Amino acid sequence: MHDNEALHNKMDQAEYQAIISLAGYKFIMFGYHAAVWVTVNQLLPREEQRGNPFQCFVKLARDIKYNEESKRNSTFGIHRKKVYHDRNGVHRPKAPRGNTKR
Repeated sequence: MHDNEALHNKMDQAEYQAIISLAGYKFIMFGYHAAVWVTVNQLLPREEQRGNPFQCFVKLARDIKYNEESKRNSTFGIHRKKVYHDRNGVHRPKAPRGNTKR
């Protein structure tokens, strides 16, 4: 570890700066410092690499994305095209367009 002490210090600094940037709504700077952390971590030997400290943010974002997609699919998805509601909330088939009598 002594040989890679400078890399570990750089990672600590990048992690700190990323968190400070995120706390200040500086999202681009957060991304920059997080990318520095990941890059420096990849330079270390496998046995000295650390777990990603930003993984909790990624998991949170994926959970939010999944929940939003679930809501969107249940509201505007395939079922929306097949089922229609009248003003009273009763399921009704969509009325055909145009003149159906010949």
